[in-house]
Amino acid sequence: MAEFDPSAWQGKQRLALLIGIDDYRGEDLNPLKGCVNDIQSLAALLHEKFDFAVACLYDQQATRQAILSAMQNLLDVAGDGAQVVFGWSGHGSRLTLADGSFHETLVPCDSRRIGWSGNRDITDRELYGWVCRITDKKDLGLTLIIDGCRAGGAIRDLQPRPRGATAETTSVKMAAEKSAFLPVTFDRTQVCQSGWLPVSQRYTLLAACLSEEYCREVEDPRTLQKRGLFSYHLQNALAAQREPLTWRDLFEKFSAAVTLHNSTQHPQLEGRIDRLVFEQQEFRPNFYLPVVECRGENVVLGGGAIHGVCRFSIWSILPAGSRDAAGEGELGQVQIQNVGATRSEGTLMGEPPSGAIAAGQRAFEIGRPIDRSFHLLLAPSARADSEMLTLIYKVPFLTLEEGIDGESAAAILHRIPARAFCPDGGPLPQLPRLDRECWALLDPGGAQLAPPFPFDVKGHRAAVVAKIGVLARHRFLSALEHPDPEISVAGKIELEAFRLHENAHYDVTRIEPLGKHPPTLKPGTRIAFQITNRHSAPILVTLIGTGLTGGIDVLYPPPGRNERIAPQGRLQIGFHAADALELGLPEDFPFPGEPPFKRADDALLFLFTAAETRNLELMARRGPRPGRRSSLADLALLMSTGNIVRSDATPDALEKQEAWGLIRWRYSLKP
Repeated sequence: MAEFDPSAWQGKQRLALLIGIDDYRGEDLNPLKGCVNDIQSLAALLHEKFDFAVACLYDQQATRQAILSAMQNLLDVAGDGAQVVFGWSGHGSRLTLADGSFHETLVPCDSRRIGWSGNRDITDRELYGWVCRITDKKDLGLTLIIDGCRAGGAIRDLQPRPRGATAETTSVKMAAEKSAFLPVTFDRTQVCQSGWLPVSQRYTLLAACLSEEYCREVEDPRTLQKRGLFSYHLQNALAAQREPLTWRDLFEKFSAAVTLHNSTQHPQLEGRIDRLVFEQQEFRPNFYLPVVECRGENVVLGGGAIHGVCRFSIWSILPAGSRDAAGEGELGQVQIQNVGATRSEGTLMGEPPSGAIAAGQRAFEIGRPIDRSFHLLLAPSARADSEMLTLIYKVPFLTLEEGIDGESAAAILHRIPARAFCPDGGPLPQLPRLDRECWALLDPGGAQLAPPFPFDVKGHRAAVVAKIGVLARHRFLSALEHPDPEISVAGKIELEAFRLHENAHYDVTRIEPLGKHPPTLKPGTRIAFQITNRHSAPILVTLIGTGLTGGIDVLYPPPGRNERIAPQGRLQIGFHAADALELGLPEDFPFPGEPPFKRADDALLFLFTAAETRNLELMARRGPRPGRRSSLADLALLMSTGNIVRSDATPDALEKQEAWGLIRWRYSLKP
C-alpha cells in the first residue's frame, strides 16, 4: 500500500482523504476485516469515475497525528469551488464525560483503551471544527462518508465481531484537551441520527447506520473480499450512475437494500441532501411523499394531515428519484382513504402489475376534491396570460374560481401593467406608480398578500405559483390543532425560550430566559429553545417558522433526519452559537404600500409526534424577503420549487392520532 502523499492534491479541485483501518494491534481493540477493502475500492471509484485526486491512510499509517495532519493539509490546499470527500472505515467509539454527556469518536490505529493517557481518539468536536473551517471557503462542497458505528459497537463480520471500541469515561477538562482545528463548544443534543455532526447546511453526510445500531459485513461475490454492507451498496450505486443524480436520489436507490439485508441497520443521509453527487448545484424535487408499504391493494404513504394530505386525493406513484408527476414510468395511482397526522393509507386504482408498487418509490399528488383546494380567482388581465394558466392548471391543490367578485376566493391574482397612476377602481391603489409590469396577489378586500412580483424577472410565473402554495400551506398550519386535548402531546411538553449573548463567533457565553409571554425582540436577536418530554413515549420534534415573510420554513432538524426525545429527556435547539436562530426583518420592511398589507403572525410552530415527519422539509417555502441570518445559523431553510399539498384536512382525519401536538411560540420584532 502506498504511503500517504498530500502532493496529489496540489492544484486540484476534487480532493479526497480516505482512511481505512483493519489492523488494530492493541490487545484492547479487535482487528477488523473489510475496512481497507472498502477504502481501496472507494479510492479507485472516486479517481477513475469522478476524477478525484485521492490520498489514503491505511492501517498503521492512520495514527491520530497522521490523520489530523492530513486533515490540516487538505484544509490548506482546498480552494474556492473545490469538491472535498472525507471517508472513514474503521472502529468507532464513544467518550463519555463525567457529567453524563458524551462525544462520538473515530479510533485511529494508535489509540488504546488502557487509561485516558492512551486514548488518542478523534472526537466529533474535532471533526466539527474541521468542517467549520474548511467550509468557510466560498462554495466548497463537502461530502463525508462514514462506514461504522459510533455508539459503542458494530458487527463487521458475518460472525459477531465488535467493530466499535469500548467507550471510556473522562472529565470535561480532559476531554477539552482534544481541540484540534477549532475550540468549538459542542452540544451533544445537536447531533444527527447517525451520531455525528451538529446542525449545518455545509456538508452532505452518508453514515452506515443510526448511532445506536450495528453494521454488518458481506462478501463481494465478484472479488470474494469482505466488504462493509453499507460501503458495498453505496459504491455499487455510484458505479452504476449514468445520469446526474442528487444524493437524495442516489440514497433511495441503495439504502433499502442495506436494510433488507440487515433489518437492524438503517443508513443515514443528512445535510445538503438535494446536492448533485459530488457537485455544488442543487435540484429539489416537487413535493412528494415516499411509499412506505404496499400490501395488496393497500398503500401506505409517509405523510398525513400535517403535510396537507386530504381524503380522496389521488397520487401518482413513480420510481425512486422521479422529480415531478410528469416523469416517465408511472407505476400506478392511489386514492387516499384514511389520513393520519403523519401517515396516509390509500387503495390502488386499476390493476398495476403484481409487485410494481414498493417501498421507496415516490408519490406525487395529481388531484384532490374541490372543497379541499385553495380557491384562486384570476383577474381578466391574469386570465389572458396563457402561460400562467397552463402553469396553474398543473397544480392539483389550486381551484380556479369563476366570476368577477372573488368573494369566495382565498386570493385574487392580477397582472398590472407599468403605470404612472392608479385608475379609479384599479387594483393596488396603495402603489399608484409602478415602473414595471408586475403580478399582484390580493385578498377579496384588496389587501396585499405579497409584494408585487416584477414581470421581467426570470421565472416570475413559477415564483407567483410557489407563493400561492405558501399561502395555502400557511393557512393550513395556522388553523391546525389536535381535535382531542386529552390525546394531544402538546400538554405533556415543557418549552423554554432563551436569548443568547456571545463574545466569540463559536462560543456562547450567556443565555437569558425569555419567559412564557410573547416577547418583543429586536432584529438580530439570537434565540434558543429547550424542550422537555414529559410524555410516556419518545417523541420527534420539528420546528417550523411561519413568520414575517409569509413563508413556511422548516428550521429544525436539518433535512434527512428526525430528532427523538426520550421520556423525561431534553432537547436543546440553537444553544450552540453557530446554530442559534437569528431573527431578522427584511431589508425593505415595512413593505411598499403598507398599509394595507396582510402579513402572517410572527410565530414558530413546534410539532411533536411519535411518528416520522422527515418529509416536512419538502414543503418548506421561504417568503420573498428572508430575515438576516449568520452563515452557520442557516438552519435548513429550504427553497424547493413546485407543487405543495396544502389545505385543510377534515377533523375526523386527526381524531385517531394519539401522539402528536403543536405548540406556537409567538413573538414580535421591532427595529
